[in-house]
Amino acid sequence: MHLRAKFQLIFAVCECGAKILVVPDLNEMASSIVIHAKAHAKKEMPLKKAKAERHRIEELLTQKVLKSINADETKFALSDIIQHNQKRVCF
Repeated sequence: MHLRAKFQLIFAVCECGAKILVVPDLNEMASSIVIHAKAHAKKEMPLKKAKAERHRIEELLTQKVLKSINADETKFALSDIIQHNQKRVCF
């Protein structure tokens, strides 16, 4: 008899349709958002507009990640993320 864990993958969906997987590692999550935001910024000119677009996409995806973590229908607990990241901290 196989027991399957009932995990639901959670994605933050960008306005362009790209899906960013929500993971419990905050550094990895932030890195994924920055990489995607840079891709958006490359489409913009001049440089000032590109920076604004990058910041806007980073904010948008960060908000979506936080909303998905706090959503009642998910089983993705913020406390799990905090505990996971505390283990990575070196003193």
